[in-house]
Amino acid sequence: MVAECRRYPAQNRGMALVAVLWSVALLAILAGTFLHVMRAEVRMAHNLLAAAQARLLAEAGVNRALLELHRPNQAQRPRGDGRFHVLEIDGGSVRYSVMDEMARVDLNKASPELLAGLFVSLEIEPPLRSTLTDTILDWRDSDSLRRLHGGEDPDYLAAGYGHGAKDAPFDSVEELLMLPAMTPELYERVVPYLTVYSGQPGVDPALASPLVVRALPGMSSARAADYIAVRDVLRDIGQEPPLPGFVDPRNLVSARGLVYTIRAVAERAGGGSAAIEATLRLQREHRDPSIIILRWKETDIGHPASVGDVMVAAGDS
Repeated sequence: MVAECRRYPAQNRGMALVAVLWSVALLAILAGTFLHVMRAEVRMAHNLLAAAQARLLAEAGVNRALLELHRPNQAQRPRGDGRFHVLEIDGGSVRYSVMDEMARVDLNKASPELLAGLFVSLEIEPPLRSTLTDTILDWRDSDSLRRLHGGEDPDYLAAGYGHGAKDAPFDSVEELLMLPAMTPELYERVVPYLTVYSGQPGVDPALASPLVVRALPGMSSARAADYIAVRDVLRDIGQEPPLPGFVDPRNLVSARGLVYTIRAVAERAGGGSAAIEATLRLQREHRDPSIIILRWKETDIGHPASVGDVMVAAGDS
């Protein structure tokens, strides 16, 4: 009887020990899970903070560009040719570029020859560039007459699209993606050189990229190379290059516009990056200069939105 009484307490102690061990194991699992969740939340908070700080740096780049564009001395303003300027800020750096929209080909105003010239300069195959040119013209005109390589409502419907030709001007360059011949890959190739904001049939060759200069009707590769070489020399000494006399004046613009696209790319020293692309109209004629935001987009840092490839110190022109 005594032995039997002694056996039960020992069993109870064993069961209690097992229960304690299971409780400790469960607590360890819960603690590990909590620690893992907390680490993930800390990393997430750090990433969100870095992204917010990078975005603020990018906004600072846009504001710096606007400040430079409002300098009283016009000679000290950015030229608007898409070159990147570097601005060092505590905790990071910002690269910003200013592109005058008159340095791009306007989708709504460019002549068929200028559009075709741009696609030739981009080395797009002959059948496709004819299709692109005529399709753009059919999209923006107000009639329903189909060009040889273009497309009107029946062509869109036959291709399975839920829309026809717009028969009105492009509201944005992104509308190109609604054309049957336009693919996302092709769009990325052409978008840096096109605009809907200049409102001019020609481009300013003093600001345009070499590719756009080569696109001008009557501008051969050799002539383009010579003009660009002279243009760059004159630019470096602060002089304006003359308009190329062998190009039809209807495809040229010499006056500076009031619409600019600013691209700011920010990178923090501790990690985090952001890019902002803003198209703005300056109201210089007003007593109190104002700014109209036409387009504001936060883009991927590697997005090929700007054609500027030269780095200069912030404030230089």
